[in-house]
Amino acid sequence: MMKPTFFLLFALLCSSVSAQPFTQPAPAVGVPSEAALTSAKTSVSNGILTIELKAKGGEFTAWTHVFIDLGASAKPSYIHSSGNPAGTSLELLFEGAQVYRFSGESPSVWSWTPLPGVTVERTISGDTLTLKTPLAPLRLPSGGTVKFFASTYTGDYADTLDTIPRDTRSWNFTVPKHNPATP
Repeated sequence: MMKPTFFLLFALLCSSVSAQPFTQPAPAVGVPSEAALTSAKTSVSNGILTIELKAKGGEFTAWTHVFIDLGASAKPSYIHSSGNPAGTSLELLFEGAQVYRFSGESPSVWSWTPLPGVTVERTISGDTLTLKTPLAPLRLPSGGTVKFFASTYTGDYADTLDTIPRDTRSWNFTVPKHNPATP
């Protein structure tokens, strides 16, 4: 017979999913050292998606964006113009305390619509930006893999400071099995 503590431990293990942090070295040139994005981590615990970005010097502006690439089935979807590998199916955008879904007809035109009732808890502590939001309303594929991409910009949004990833690797996350909200 199994003890109740075993069931509690099993339930806690099942309620949290996290991936190894995605890390990249500080860039050699072109990125201000205080804004260099060095790592990112994605996890889900108790139905809350948490995204953490680390910058070498903690320079995060309100124009720090996190995108989710849902893959080839998300059409049309935005193609990031940073010139850096960003995926080609950027359907979700985290900006400030809001999440947006791409609503354009052309992948090269910036056009986003807020997801109703979905807000993001955004905190900065030292060199870490943390974003938290409920997973279900995002309608990520249950048990599927998505790609993340982040950009941080100057305060006037005129220049990209850094991206993660900034090379050809992918920041992937396997979404835990869940019941996505209906559209």
